[in-house]
Amino acid sequence: YKDFEVDLDLTPHFSITLTGEEANGRVRIQLPGKKREDMFLFRHNGVYTVNVAEKLKVSGPQKLRVYIYVEQINRAVTAKKISFTMDKPEPEIILPPARKSRVVPSYNSASFYLSMPEVKNLKVVYRKLPAGKWQTAYAPIRDNDAGNYRGSIVNLEESSDYILRALVDNKVWYSKPFRTWNSHKAVGRTIVLDKNNFKGELNKIISGKPYAWVRYTCAPNFTLTNEGKTPLIVADKVKYVIFDGLKLKGGKRNAVIISNSSNVIIRNCDISGWGRPGVQRLDLDGKYYCVMASGNREKDTANLLLYESEDLLKWEYRGVMCEWENGVFAECPSFMSNGDGRYLLTASVCLHSHHYFSAMYGSFKDGKFNIEITGEVDKGPDQYAGQVFRDHKGRNILISWIPGWKYSGYRDHDVGCMSVPREMSERNGRVYGYPVEELRHLLVESDPALRRTENGFTVEREGREPLVYEGKIDKLEMIRDEYILEIFVNGGEEIYTVLL
Repeated sequence: YKDFEVDLDLTPHFSITLTGEEANGRVRIQLPGKKREDMFLFRHNGVYTVNVAEKLKVSGPQKLRVYIYVEQINRAVTAKKISFTMDKPEPEIILPPARKSRVVPSYNSASFYLSMPEVKNLKVVYRKLPAGKWQTAYAPIRDNDAGNYRGSIVNLEESSDYILRALVDNKVWYSKPFRTWNSHKAVGRTIVLDKNNFKGELNKIISGKPYAWVRYTCAPNFTLTNEGKTPLIVADKVKYVIFDGLKLKGGKRNAVIISNSSNVIIRNCDISGWGRPGVQRLDLDGKYYCVMASGNREKDTANLLLYESEDLLKWEYRGVMCEWENGVFAECPSFMSNGDGRYLLTASVCLHSHHYFSAMYGSFKDGKFNIEITGEVDKGPDQYAGQVFRDHKGRNILISWIPGWKYSGYRDHDVGCMSVPREMSERNGRVYGYPVEELRHLLVESDPALRRTENGFTVEREGREPLVYEGKIDKLEMIRDEYILEIFVNGGEEIYTVLL
């Protein structure tokens, strides 16, 4: 950290130049007697700036302590040109050396990873050597967590030499030659699997040599199968092995496990019978069902429509499962067994006046859903598009989208995130949503952003109207993550998700 005495009326802008190998961290500023406040995150080298007066809502002469946090082990970040100025400096990106970037070829394709900050004019080109025509690769995607761009080049020729270049503002930043693999290997030995040498699991695999690979294949009409209690093939610490023309049926969670190995090829194998048999809980009458969300402009309703199929290919319309008047449309339906003979149907309902998340419990028979209990457990205001999933423990788990809309600049640093998983339940005719057991240790009973009132509570939101709750509170819990607060009233009887 470093201490400063500044007059924020004259020099409100703080700026800093950060350089280092994969610079990654954050800057916080503290007023005397106050908590440290986040100013910005940094994910690459460059010049960063922030208006401290606006951020801390203070003015005039101030004593400030600036903290720099590096969020990497064994990484050093150099801070230079630390200053407070009257005018806002122009942000600047400093490109790091390209030594962390790499190209990973395969037979007919190659993946590339460009370790660099986010830039505007990035272009990736490649050509076949020695004198092929330059071609433009598909635009890479940005992975902010990894701090790189990544993409793939396809339709390459086997066993051929290429070169890849990454251009920034039409200047070469990274250049790398590579060679695609050759699938034609010299086989020194072929092992044919049949009922005599395969007893439910192949785990003693012989390694080959670079000049003499070992090929495993099947006898005619022979299938590698077991009861699903163990994998079919376990290849550990093997090299130069080809699994060719095998037919697999059964296997545990993984039909084939390859670990601590290199130069292993799997080709021309039939794995259509692999995996554990599943149970379609809605398929009690021999049919499959699909719920579609829509809206009817003529009737001014939001609708959930039901379709059925006997083979998952041809679908027939059965009718309206649920309908809301004065609606524009419904979105994001979920439909599943509740495990007690009833079913759970949920959707985001968009009316002309507002939108909300609807959860309904009821019976499902002969293609008809009969509503018994309905509730609006997730009240927002900053949630949308909730989806429910049934996990391996038989829990129906709700995860909502917390969108980073335009307000308060949230869109500048994220495009939203997901809520904590909430377990859905019904008790005494009411619908509940409560954090799954694995996250309940994160629940607290207070937060600086929430103020208890005589009739409930209020939550201040930057640049928007506060959230105001009025009602009886027997129990109030919440989970805070940076600028997101998820509030659970009376054990999940109501949920409020707030972008602060």
